[in-house]
Amino acid sequence: MLSLWSLYLREVRRFLRGWAFMAAPALINALMYAGVFALGGAERDDDGQVFAWMLAGQAAFWCGMNAVVGPTIQLVIDKMHRTIQDVVQAPIDPHQWLIAYVGAGTTAGLMSGLPVALFAVIVTGFPGNAPLSALALMVLTGLAFAPLGLLVGLWAEKWDHVGGAFGLILTPIAFFSGLVVPVAAMPEPLRSLAFGSPFAWSVETTRAALVGGSASLPVWNAVLGLAAMSLVLSLFAWRLLVSGYRLRA
Repeated sequence: MLSLWSLYLREVRRFLRGWAFMAAPALINALMYAGVFALGGAERDDDGQVFAWMLAGQAAFWCGMNAVVGPTIQLVIDKMHRTIQDVVQAPIDPHQWLIAYVGAGTTAGLMSGLPVALFAVIVTGFPGNAPLSALALMVLTGLAFAPLGLLVGLWAEKWDHVGGAFGLILTPIAFFSGLVVPVAAMPEPLRSLAFGSPFAWSVETTRAALVGGSASLPVWNAVLGLAAMSLVLSLFAWRLLVSGYRLRA
């Protein structure tokens, strides 16, 4: 347990050292949206509903995005600097390694998404429709996406690999996240494709919890989808850790 906790804290501290490069873009995007809506605020009569809707989606989106990016970057850096052997040779079991990296990735995602959610509540005056549900959904989002970051980090050996994996995996599912356009408003076949995007599952349900209203897809389907994603990817990552895939020199 001590080894697990030490590895988790190590990865979280590394994220904190690079916080400005990972979490700051989420806040900058939120500030940009705030500026755009502030400039056009006099002509809007929605009492900030659209603004809150947009920022709530951004909070969920960045939570998932940085839950992937965090473990990926840290593993690739360790491989390139040959410091991964320090972890491999440490007295820590594969399942503890999995828990530490997924936990650190989830923490990284929350540290990116929660400031945006807080910013949305402050600037819009919305107390949040179901804040505890929104927090639980963001935690689930981190737990679903962090194993993906661990898998990419285990597979990648250089930055070109990371860019290729993100381009082939993250970009398509992020495109169908419903971040700017509601999934329900998308034309077919884009709407059907969006229903299969884990980002859409997170964005739509977190919005419903923070702002109110109904999600464009069944909430429990989205929750079960994120939980299944977390379980399947975690089991896959655990098997790779047990085998030492691309870890042992």
